[in-house]
Amino acid sequence: MKRNLLFLLFLCVSTLTFGQSVLGIPFGSSYEETKQLLLNRNVGEDMWEQDGTIIVVKGYIGLIPFNVGYFYFQYDHDKSYLYSACFSDLELTANQAKAKREIFADIIKEKYYDSINEYVDETGFKRYDFGVNPLDKNKSLGKIFIHHNKKSNKYDTVLYYGPIYYVGKNADF
Repeated sequence: MKRNLLFLLFLCVSTLTFGQSVLGIPFGSSYEETKQLLLNRNVGEDMWEQDGTIIVVKGYIGLIPFNVGYFYFQYDHDKSYLYSACFSDLELTANQAKAKREIFADIIKEKYYDSINEYVDETGFKRYDFGVNPLDKNKSLGKIFIHHNKKSNKYDTVLYYGPIYYVGKNADF
């Protein structure tokens, strides 16, 4: 009986944790699983690996193009966990960045219609938080925002998922 209850608990936690995904890749997937799924889906023109991160360039989220995407992992001994992903269009004008933000937001609103929050952030740009982090119900799953690079006076539109911490924040040190 006790064993059955533990199995049921594990099944519930796994369903909650792995219920969220990006590009069809469940959060918590290993580095190798994520890499293989990205290769199978052919999500971008090019893909490479750097310092434990998978980078995709000139890809698509559904029919929405992005310049660069990053898939970040946490590591615990010999295991890895996809814990965040970031997709950006880079070097835009302010108006282009705002337009891209709204394109990302329109797609996100379809999936997270019941858990999207729109507000103006400290930079003066509209920002969206969406979804519910499966491991911390008090945090959002992701956000859409504009980053201003003051050096180049260009703007990046960012669609960011995570972080969903499977391992303690300081476990990699």
